Amino acid sequence: MEKTYLVKIRGVSYHNEDGTSRQELIARCRRNETLTLRAEPNNPHDRHAVACLNSDGHQLGWLKSDARDASSVLRGEPISAKVEKVIGGSHWWHRLVGQQRQLGLVARITKGDIDWGAHNRHREIAEKVDFLVNEALAYEKSSPIEKAIAKYQTALDAVIDLNKDSPTAAANRYQEAPINRLTMLLVRQKWRQEALEAYDRWESVIDPVGLTKGSKDALAKRIAKLRGKGAAAT
Repeated sequence: MEKTYLVKIRGVSYHNEDGTSRQELIARCRRNETLTLRAEPNNPHDRHAVACLNSDGHQLGWLKSDARDASSVLRGEPISAKVEKVIGGSHWWHRLVGQQRQLGLVARITKGDIDWGAHNRHREIAEKVDFLVNEALAYEKSSPIEKAIAKYQTALDAVIDLNKDSPTAAANRYQEAPINRLTMLLVRQKWRQEALEAYDRWESVIDPVGLTKGSKDALAKRIAKLRGKGAAAT
């Protein structure tokens, strides 16, 4: 059964990187205009961010990040968006007293029934990669560090390949990429160049699952030290 709800788009007052004004773009929006939703798992501020774009590909703002819309977009589940209405703005009485009011945008989001057959097929693919990550985690606890590194490298390669070849299946992974654990062990072995190479490989493809805040912060700190002049990384 389809579910429809209204969402006020956030971030409508900013300019886009290409210089376009979101306020000007919103002023041209019309009811029932189709909008494009684009998940941004690499967004530095919010890995659950979903950008809202007009038919020309210009960003109008973002959806709220607490409704699991990013997961729906990334997993290829049926979700669509249309313009419901433009709100706010300055009327003559606002201009009369020197007030400038921003335009707002309300989108109509529709979610359809999940195709569980497709979901299960994607999950079956993702599960194999999750197994490799779990296997590497187990090796780290019970095996020599060199064997754990080899297992993590195999798991990371599988994650990268899946992200590249099938982003929808990749979004059905349960385990995050083991890039934090791998680089940590490589640095312990003083294999700093190998750690940087592993990081650059992982960064070369968008990861729809992303990292937890703890892993992301630790990884960023480690890589920053590795790229520093003679700094010791931990």
